[in-house]
Amino acid sequence: MHPTLGIGLALVSALSWAFGSTLYKRLGEDVPAVGLNLITSVLGLLLLLAVVATSGGPNLPGSAPWLLACSGIVGITVGDTLFFRALRDLDAHAVVVLSMLAPVLTIGLAVVWLGEQPRPQAWTGIALVLCGVGAVLSTQLAGAATGRKRRGVGFGLGAVVAMAAGTVVAKQGLTGVSALDATCVRVGAGTLGLVAVALVRGGLGVQLAPCLRPQVLPRLLLGVAVVTLGGFWALHASLQAVDLAVAASLHATEPLFVLPIAAFWLGERVTPRAIVGASASVAGVVVLYAA
Repeated sequence: MHPTLGIGLALVSALSWAFGSTLYKRLGEDVPAVGLNLITSVLGLLLLLAVVATSGGPNLPGSAPWLLACSGIVGITVGDTLFFRALRDLDAHAVVVLSMLAPVLTIGLAVVWLGEQPRPQAWTGIALVLCGVGAVLSTQLAGAATGRKRRGVGFGLGAVVAMAAGTVVAKQGLTGVSALDATCVRVGAGTLGLVAVALVRGGLGVQLAPCLRPQVLPRLLLGVAVVTLGGFWALHASLQAVDLAVAASLHATEPLFVLPIAAFWLGERVTPRAIVGASASVAGVVVLYAA
């Protein structure tokens, strides 16, 4: 695959996730976060299992399954549910920019847990991300509905913590395991965790019924197809043509795509400060991956 095509696929991945986040923002107004997360995870898992079945089955040595399962419960059951919940209270572009904190927190956890030592250049990236996220959130917390916005920030920060912790745990279980097999285990464990949460919160019917309504299900299927195929597949395909740092950096441009999509589709008010903040956070993530 030509590197130019790999660059294009990485940008397609970012665009797909931006579109998916905006679509899930709309869906989150009609369905509960647990139900939305559960049905998207189930549909995504079925698609992944179909791909694994055609590749000869999974290969999961040693303790990898347990570590990957734990990371799936933390990152998907907890993290993604909080992400969907944050979308209810914050603008879509603000939640996406807030998620840029995940690489920063992942580095912090890797330092404490895995003993890794980031390069000096990484601290510049961290500073840019923090400044960018702060600029965007300051626009969210100004004006009316401040209490709801603060609640949304709390859910968003909780999602970032859970996703970062899930990533660090997953890294320990990735030795000798393909990315596809690891993803299946993580999504499978996360889905089982969501089933347990749904049973506690009134049962599967209560959580899933709103997702299966005729006016909701087609949009939900579209979101899963865009994020799983356009986002997941395009990113992994890009890795066959370009370095990980390049693909990850291009994928991190998601906030720049979500700004115009959210403004046009959802009518979100995008201020100059939000544009500068989103750009700074993207630049910071790029610096982190290049460090």
